[in-house]
Amino acid sequence: MQKNRHPGKITNEKQVADVGVTELTLSNGVRVFLKPTDFKNDEILFTAYKMGGTSLSSDADYQSADMSNAIVDESGIGEFDKISLDKIMQGKIVTVSPSIVDINAGMDGSFSPQDMETAFQTIYLYTTAPRKDESAFKSLMEQQKGFLQNRLSAPENIFRDSVMYIMSGYNFRYRPMTVEMLKEINLDKSLEIYKQRFADGNGWVYTFVGNFKPEDIKPMIETYLGGISSTGKTETFKDLSISPPKGKLEKTVKKGVEPKAAVSLKWTGPFEFNRMSRFQMNALMKLLSIKLRENLREDKGGVYGVGASPKLTHYPKSTYEITVGFGCAPENVEKLISASLDEINDVKKNGCNEKNLLKVKETFIRERELALKENGFWMAAISQSAMNGENISELLEYNKWVDGLKGEDFKAWAEKYFNMNEYKRFVLLPEK
Repeated sequence: MQKNRHPGKITNEKQVADVGVTELTLSNGVRVFLKPTDFKNDEILFTAYKMGGTSLSSDADYQSADMSNAIVDESGIGEFDKISLDKIMQGKIVTVSPSIVDINAGMDGSFSPQDMETAFQTIYLYTTAPRKDESAFKSLMEQQKGFLQNRLSAPENIFRDSVMYIMSGYNFRYRPMTVEMLKEINLDKSLEIYKQRFADGNGWVYTFVGNFKPEDIKPMIETYLGGISSTGKTETFKDLSISPPKGKLEKTVKKGVEPKAAVSLKWTGPFEFNRMSRFQMNALMKLLSIKLRENLREDKGGVYGVGASPKLTHYPKSTYEITVGFGCAPENVEKLISASLDEINDVKKNGCNEKNLLKVKETFIRERELALKENGFWMAAISQSAMNGENISELLEYNKWVDGLKGEDFKAWAEKYFNMNEYKRFVLLPEK
């Protein structure tokens, strides 16, 4: 792979000393966050995003947009098809994966310090020189056909697709994927969309975390990321008004013959999106998961994989979606749903007792101690802080927030987020 002949320049450098992060601004509008670490000798992780994503494509072009990164991944970059690219990468530790999701385009990957230049060349080519390869496209479509036929033979997948489609308000883009829908994917349109989302440097934000020296990585950043052309135009996502149906809802899907059931209980609503609100939501979910595991799995038996988890969305609107999910025998569905709702009502009424509060706090502290020594944690935290317009230094308040948790607090949070007027109940049962 060759060097880029038109490098850019670092025009601004800012330190966030308390968390060891440097922010660079390049002459073409690219922003870069750097955090050198010594957690692993042979690991540098990176992630990148630019707002826009598939929301900027029409419904008619949605499948082409959604599949564009997979098509490019299969087709190769610059003068290298996938086979020759794989040959070049033999013996090197470099992975680079582009993506286009609803509100942003992105790129993720990892590389070893000695393969740094190869990684930057690969990032540059994925950004500026996707290949068109008809035979790779046909091969990918055949693979997808086989994958979909296989996937749709599993009742759990049909159930998951149905739930997602309903929770999108039956939005066109969330239709359960079928083999027939592969015909909506057009190679030329996919490449055109990919280029539109990737080719302009302005607005891209990169985060690099791992074993590097700033003086070694900065020339690479100027040469390759600074060398991406820029129009200076600012792009952002479109709000397509995709939202869950209002009010209460119950849906039972009957698929398969095995005596297995799956339950997904959901609550949705608007969310005040900041670090403290997310922390409080996670504390509530931690408590509820403890209670559900103890009650449903240990006391009532016959349930597997029970837990409560939140999906917190900032863009295009700040919303939450809580899911309480588990698998069980069909005859236990009603009993276990009832027990789950009892646990939620108990938190609304009594909050969190001292024993569980200690468990929540200890788990939070232990998990955070481990996370602070992981490159992946820092990469996600830095990138998400940038995307959400939040101060990364707030992470240093975490232990203080944990110490400040009180059992009473959980009552108000449970009342607020488990609004039974917005309760959705989904059950998968066998056909017979």
